[in-house]
Amino acid sequence: MEKEQLYRPEEASSELLSCSNPTAGESPEQHAAEHEKTDFPQMVLPKKKFKRLPVKTICYCAVLVALSVITNTFTVYFNFSGSNALSFTYTVCFLSGAFFGPFAGFIVGACGDLIGWLINPAGGSFNPLLTLTSGLLGLIPGIVFMLRNKLFSTKKAFSVKLLPLWTFLSFVLVWIVCTNVNTVIMYYFYIAGFSKKYTSFWPYYVYRIPFQTLFWSVNLVLSTALVIPLKKILKL
Repeated sequence: MEKEQLYRPEEASSELLSCSNPTAGESPEQHAAEHEKTDFPQMVLPKKKFKRLPVKTICYCAVLVALSVITNTFTVYFNFSGSNALSFTYTVCFLSGAFFGPFAGFIVGACGDLIGWLINPAGGSFNPLLTLTSGLLGLIPGIVFMLRNKLFSTKKAFSVKLLPLWTFLSFVLVWIVCTNVNTVIMYYFYIAGFSKKYTSFWPYYVYRIPFQTLFWSVNLVLSTALVIPLKKILKL
C-alpha cells in the first residue's frame, strides 16, 4: 500500500518561486529589478549636472557690475533727449564678455544699465529695450572671444598677439548691432513724439551716428589698450 504524500507548504512555495524565476540562481528581488528595467527603461533618468561659475569669476563679475553702474551713472549727455551720450560702458561690458563669457557680459551690461538708471535717471524714463541692448554690449564680445578661444586653444602665444584684432572685430559687431538698434529705439520712443526738428528717421540717423561713432572709437582705443595687460594681470 502506497503511503499518502503529505502536503508541505514550504516545498510548494519553493516550487512556485523556481517556476516564476526564469533565470537559475537569481533571487526574487533581482528578478523584480530586472523586470522593471526591461518594462520601464526610461523611468529613471540620470540627473544633469550644470557647470557652476567659479567663485573667482563671480567676484570679478561683481566688480565689473559695479564699474558698469558707475559708468552709466556718470554718463555725459549732450542734448535734452539723451540720444548722444559719452559713456565708458562699452569698455566695461567688452572686458566682462571677453574675459568671462557671453552670459557674464550680458549680466554686467544689463545690470549696470538698470542699476545706473535707478541711481541717476538723467537719460529719461526707463526703457527695457535699452537695457537689453546694453546687455548685448557684453554678449557680442563674449561670443566673439568664445569662438576665438576654440579656434586658437592650442596656440596661446599666437592668439594673445591677435587680441587687438579680436577687440576691433567685437567693436565692429557692437557698432553694427547695438548702435543701430539703439538709434531706432531712441527715435521712435523719445524723438518722434517730442522733437519737431526731425521730420523723419533718416535725418535723425545722420545726425546721431557721427557722435556715436566718435564715442565708440574712444572706447575702442581704451579697450585695445587694456585687453592685453589685464589678461596678463588677471591670468585669464
